[in-house]
Amino acid sequence: MRTPNYYLVRTYVRVAFWSLVAFGLIWLVNTSVSTWDKYTCVETNVVVQPYDTMWAIAEEYCDGNIEVAVADLISSHGSSIIIVGQTIEVRNK
Repeated sequence: MRTPNYYLVRTYVRVAFWSLVAFGLIWLVNTSVSTWDKYTCVETNVVVQPYDTMWAIAEEYCDGNIEVAVADLISSHGSSIIIVGQTIEVRNK
């Protein structure tokens, strides 16, 4: 009966372990990136009230990733500056 070559077995175990780690990291990055920019908003026109901010508007009318919702809201509005009485159009992505 042959004795196992422990160096070879240890090498196979290391390769299998690091392969699983690599595939796990790839899966984790792919799933987190694909869900990063997802959000939904209630489509409406909002009249800016005193002390309103783009963040507060996005937080009130959007669910999901608020940071991306704010960035898209600013992008669609053309500026991050809002004035009381101004109408902001909140759209779904």
